[in-house]
Amino acid sequence: MTIYIDDSGTRPENAVAVAAGWMADTDSWVDFQADWDKARDIDGDKFDSMHMAEFVFGRRGTEFEGWSLEKKQRISARLRGMIDTWRQKEKVTESIEHIFDWMDPGDPRRKEIGAVFGPAEGEPEALRCYGLGKGGFSFKPKKNLAPLQAADMLAWLTYQWLLNECEGKKLNPIATESFRDFYLHRNKTFLEGGDNKRADLADWVRMKGFAIS
Repeated sequence: MTIYIDDSGTRPENAVAVAAGWMADTDSWVDFQADWDKARDIDGDKFDSMHMAEFVFGRRGTEFEGWSLEKKQRISARLRGMIDTWRQKEKVTESIEHIFDWMDPGDPRRKEIGAVFGPAEGEPEALRCYGLGKGGFSFKPKKNLAPLQAADMLAWLTYQWLLNECEGKKLNPIATESFRDFYLHRNKTFLEGGDNKRADLADWVRMKGFAIS
């Protein structure tokens, strides 16, 4: 099994942050990549690499600058349909490879991930408790990996939903459509997730016996 993980909203000044990912049988991701490459090479809808923040808001200087909402909705729906096709939920009995979007070795975020996964993979019960084998996490460029781009889509959506939930920010039309397709999915085992607000985290810290400054 391989899980591809991405984040959204992780700048220090942001009030909420998200980590999201997709898990499937490792071999199935090969076919997913091939299908994704076909989907991004359709005449009139071609793109090089999906990055939702750039895609949705058409940021200046990106390949999505000047794209119409209709075009973006069409492409987003096509990609969500692909993800729907590849949904899987299995009892995991083998180790899971965790793949994160590439970060510079000196990036504090990468060091934090390493600090969590490094010691964990050496624990005797790592496979049973975490599904984590030796060398079970790595960093790879999102630009070349469709599963990481799919994880970016989910992380972006979740972040937008949390901004709506916590700060009352109005959802973008693409976020609304994505939420309907993913969260309100007919297969209730399609997604698993949860959230912690500041009060929840404070309670957890106190439960562990730590003081809150």
